[in-house]
Amino acid sequence: MSVVKTIAISNLAFRGGNEKIDDCNNGNFLRIIIMITEFDPLMQEHLRHIRKKEIQYHYLGHNIQNEMMQLLAGEVKNIILEIVKSAKYFSIILDCNPDVSHEEQMSLISRCVNVSTSLIKVEEFFIIFVKVVETIGESLFNTLDFNNVREGKPMKTVLT
Repeated sequence: MSVVKTIAISNLAFRGGNEKIDDCNNGNFLRIIIMITEFDPLMQEHLRHIRKKEIQYHYLGHNIQNEMMQLLAGEVKNIILEIVKSAKYFSIILDCNPDVSHEEQMSLISRCVNVSTSLIKVEEFFIIFVKVVETIGESLFNTLDFNNVREGKPMKTVLT
């Protein structure tokens, strides 16, 4: 999990062109795992088994990486929602732009007075991207259920 957090915080790509352990184009996740084997005998033994094809499932592939990213994303979203729920004042910011496939997407951002730390400050938090069909205000408003933001309940089609 620490490898996933490090890569995410550094805003690096997880995967390369393949998932082969000793390929130079296998991505940052596997590169860091290989580096860890220099210091961790247990991980060194695990990679030895993989290289000798003694194990079939090594739990270092893209599915496990995706699962770890989703777990971390869920935790981050929960922390953000707790901050928004505890704020006396908050606002929701919606912005629409087409993505690379030219489909319209709305980004949902919350701005609030963060009182969860000793230093009280106004902060903005990105919540989620949502694909939308129309970008007019009424359509975007109908995508959301603002009352549920405050209660921490799932918003229609957004936080579920």
